[in-house]
Amino acid sequence: MIIHELLVVLKICIHHTYEKEDGKNEIAILYCNMQQLGIDGNRYVQSFNLEGLTSKLLH
Repeated sequence: MIIHELLVVLKICIHHTYEKEDGKNEIAILYCNMQQLGIDGNRYVQSFNLEGLTSKLLH
């Protein structure tokens, strides 16, 4: 039962992070900050195999 509850929380967090305008703005700020540090955000995601992480966690 606890796993089901955790998945519900995860889905809610994902929705608010990626679907809401505020979340999109915060992600853009994160990528901008990474760029200022000389980090390519897209490459970072690929290097740590984070692409599609949400789907991986849910399955």
